[in-house]
Amino acid sequence: MGLGSAIGSAIGAVGSIAGGLIGANSAQNVAGLNYEAQKEFAQNGIRWKVEDAKRAGIHPLYALGASTQGYSPSGGYTGDYGIADAAAHLGQGFERAQQAKMTKEEREKQDVRDAIQDMAALEDLQQKRRMNDAQIRLANSEIFRNFALSTNALRKTGLPPALPGGSGGVIAGQGESYATGQTTPEISEVVTSVAGLPSVQAGSPPDTRFYKTGTGRAPLPTQESGDSMDAAVGAGLQWSFRNNLLPYLANFLPIDDPHRRDGEYYDLMFGEYRKGKRIRDYLGY
Repeated sequence: MGLGSAIGSAIGAVGSIAGGLIGANSAQNVAGLNYEAQKEFAQNGIRWKVEDAKRAGIHPLYALGASTQGYSPSGGYTGDYGIADAAAHLGQGFERAQQAKMTKEEREKQDVRDAIQDMAALEDLQQKRRMNDAQIRLANSEIFRNFALSTNALRKTGLPPALPGGSGGVIAGQGESYATGQTTPEISEVVTSVAGLPSVQAGSPPDTRFYKTGTGRAPLPTQESGDSMDAAVGAGLQWSFRNNLLPYLANFLPIDDPHRRDGEYYDLMFGEYRKGKRIRDYLGY
């Protein structure tokens, strides 16, 4: 089905090549004629001016400085004499003649193929447009990011240290920070709320946090308590005794478990609180 289109395209291409060769040859001939004319003007221009001055009755030296008509290159026809257009029409005519012999089914198939080709070309165009838009957005984001970084750097460059006194900022000592580029350290102090015990840090951070599992709630150490237990020998075993073993024993013994909710029991194997009754709940104590 694509034979006629291929032959028509080939005829058009051959015609374009032939027309281009003819046009190039014609342009070369015109350039040669212009070269010869310019050469003749260059060789005989002064002599022609002197002879014209004598015929006009003026001095030749005056004529040499006078403005006279110069040479203007002439333009010739540099086209292909309609060969490319004729070949294109011939190719199109050949294709139309080939399509005229198609059956209805063949024409419908050809229309489907043409539509698929148009859709593919449109999709390629849209894909290129999306790529260009993405590159533009990326370039814009980089421009704004670099602008923000540059503005921030310029704002901080050369700032002197803050003057002492005043409110001191939200955090104690915040107003006495050093500007960018200075390397003098500032020693921080940990404030304690326990009078007379400077070795005790203020506050009592929790040692347990709960994670939601698929079947219940699992108690695990917090990050702060985990770091502390790593530094203290035996602290991990003590944590497990408080938060794993005692909750399990509370299923059987009258032991208070502050982490348990009503309707829960502690599963030691899975290390989590689950919905259900304890053994002591069945026994009523």
